[in-house]
Amino acid sequence: MNTDTDTVFGIVYIPPEYTSYASWDAFSQIENEFLDLSSRYKFVSLVGDFNGRTASEKDFLILDSHDPSNNFSDLIENSVSILDFLDIPRERKNRDIGKNRYGSLLLDFCKGNNCFILNGRINGDKEGKLTCRNASVVDYCISNVNFINRFCTLEVVDFSKLFSDVHCPLSISVYATNVDGCEVPDYIEESAERIRKWDSDKLIEFQQNINQGKIKDLLYNLKKPRVDVNVNIHVEKLCEIFIESAKATFGISHSKNGKTRQKSFMNKPWFNRECKFARQNYRKFRRKF
Repeated sequence: MNTDTDTVFGIVYIPPEYTSYASWDAFSQIENEFLDLSSRYKFVSLVGDFNGRTASEKDFLILDSHDPSNNFSDLIENSVSILDFLDIPRERKNRDIGKNRYGSLLLDFCKGNNCFILNGRINGDKEGKLTCRNASVVDYCISNVNFINRFCTLEVVDFSKLFSDVHCPLSISVYATNVDGCEVPDYIEESAERIRKWDSDKLIEFQQNINQGKIKDLLYNLKKPRVDVNVNIHVEKLCEIFIESAKATFGISHSKNGKTRQKSFMNKPWFNRECKFARQNYRKFRRKF
């Protein structure tokens, strides 16, 4: 690749769950290696057999800008908008609908380290083909956010005993030079409107700003004897009512030109390797309890 830095592919094998070789610390060990590599190289990818089934669950965090309890949204790095910029779908396709504990750990790893699973997302495997015994997806290609725009295709090759006893090989191609217009930008288009933070002193005002007419209409519709009631629709309507009240009570803020610079405390001088390991240990203990 035509870059001013080396590109690193880490080859992964994690023994299956509930075998004599299984280790619940495997993902922590991989994370240690990943953090070390990320501190020295810009382009890092992990490829191999993770023995984790993830279904189609999200491998990224979405912060609700309307959530008044979320006081740290400005500090949390969230690069999912880069997928939108590169026209890569947020939602992964996966023919394997199953999920296991290793899959949950893999998703947590991606969320915590700003990585994305490429299976079921990019050209060559947009349908999320099965990779093991024609029954599950446990072999993945994972990319950090800096590298994702360099991937050209990911293909799940037909099974062959020459390569494995039960696994299909993954074939990966990357661009030798950067694709015009696909450089990850410093600025990503985001919503320009945002509700200001919750203020307990304005509780009464918030209650008074709730549209009672819409509440009554919502209750009336819920009491109708219908069997096709979609609860999610009513929940969304209730949320909209509260959001309208929050806007009227606390006000809204706007970012300049509707653009927000990506928040990346991971690249700040004070967020060193010790901070990264402290965050990793916090997540590990949180999963245990």
